Amino acid sequence: MALFSIIKLDAIKKRKEERPNDPGERHTVLVVDDEPANLKMLASLLADQYRLIEARSGAEALDKAQELQDPSSISLIISDQRMPGMSGVEFLDKIRLIIPDAVRIILTAYMDVGAILEAVNQAHIYQFIIKPFDRHDFLLTVKRATEHFDLRQELNGYVHKLEQKVAQRTQELERKNTELRQAYDKLEALSVTDPLTGLKNRRFIHSVLRQDSAFAARESLNLENRPISPPEGKISEDVRGARRDLLFYLIDIDHFKQVNDVYGHMAGDQLLRGFSQLLASLFRESDYLVRWGGEEFLVVSRFVSREQACFIAERIRREVEQATFEIGLDESVNKTCSIGFACYPFFTQRPGYLSWEQVADIADCALYAAKRSSRNSWVGVFSNNAEEPWSELSGKDWLSRFKAGPDDMLSRGEAKVISSSEAAGFQRWFGSDAR
Repeated sequence: MALFSIIKLDAIKKRKEERPNDPGERHTVLVVDDEPANLKMLASLLADQYRLIEARSGAEALDKAQELQDPSSISLIISDQRMPGMSGVEFLDKIRLIIPDAVRIILTAYMDVGAILEAVNQAHIYQFIIKPFDRHDFLLTVKRATEHFDLRQELNGYVHKLEQKVAQRTQELERKNTELRQAYDKLEALSVTDPLTGLKNRRFIHSVLRQDSAFAARESLNLENRPISPPEGKISEDVRGARRDLLFYLIDIDHFKQVNDVYGHMAGDQLLRGFSQLLASLFRESDYLVRWGGEEFLVVSRFVSREQACFIAERIRREVEQATFEIGLDESVNKTCSIGFACYPFFTQRPGYLSWEQVADIADCALYAAKRSSRNSWVGVFSNNAEEPWSELSGKDWLSRFKAGPDDMLSRGEAKVISSSEAAGFQRWFGSDAR
């Protein structure tokens, strides 16, 4: 601070030395004394170096200050202490509200310690001068007071500039942070979005289903008890007495390869986009639509009773069968689809026995069965709620045994199949050439 003051003070002195008679460089001093002789004496000392405003009372000085277009142009106020109507301390305390930055000096002919303390504490004076005073000491005090004013103004300006810079930098940082957040959100959205169809991808489904599956499992166990709060932003209605499952649908466009072979891959891409749009129109915004791979799609219908699963599957099949898909160059095609589905939790009495990934595998098995049977069909695999899975098997082993021999599981009553087409058995529907 000392170095700052010296540098600034030297700059101010140099500027005044270069333009000593420039009125714009002169300080304005307000002089207040009820004795005309005292005012005349003060004016004779100060008029050569300062612009003066004279007043014979505190009230008059207040009026003159308020009449100024810019009261803050007053740098220094010199006031006598003992004046009729209003003392110097009272006057300086009031004018401090009008001109807070002005330096204040009190003149008095009385050595009153109480008045000095009052002047310092109440009026925040810069100097207390006892009359009679030495002319040179007085002028030096006035000079130091105006230099003090200059330094304080320079410091205030410096602080103001720093505050402006800090505010500007803060705004810039906030803008940069906003841009970074937007860029991050955009990258995050891109990382979980299929670029061709605009649907979500596998990465997305793995990031969201942990919470959803945990809620569905808890709801299954608490079905007969009090309702539990769903995850924020999911469902809000009372779930007592109604199942709220996750329905996993794997959907494959039948004979998709023919479109690529006959019309080209761009036509195939157009078909995938049109198919995605149709699926989006059939499901709620809260459901998850995922491009699972190639012409295969995963739809997770969230917190829906499994009793509706077959109706939803049939609606998908029927809407796809009746739709016409534009593939470019004024060409269009009609397609069908095959659907496999299963519900999570698979075993409602033991909701954690199979994970949602394993339930998706069961839906994939059902999809193969639908494609192997007749296409343009759906197959759903459900648990037999009256039976428990083999207690000696882990969920992984149960699923492996199901994939290897589903008819055996069906005969034991651990699972049941519902399909849209007639078939003699489930096992014979599987085959590597289903796609």
